[in-house]
Amino acid sequence: MTTHPPSTLRNHSLRRTIGAALWVLCLQYFVVEQIVRNGWTTPYSWADNYISDL
Repeated sequence: MTTHPPSTLRNHSLRRTIGAALWVLCLQYFVVEQIVRNGWTTPYSWADNYISDL
């Protein structure tokens, strides 16, 4: 069995934490976009409009 130095284990844990945070932020982006889209007065379409139109 190979033992890894503590710094390697910390780096792996940090990478996993950062990766999880990025996934949450990615999902949060689409949730917030939907909330803003629902509050928009004119019709908004993902196919026809850009995010900057919001």
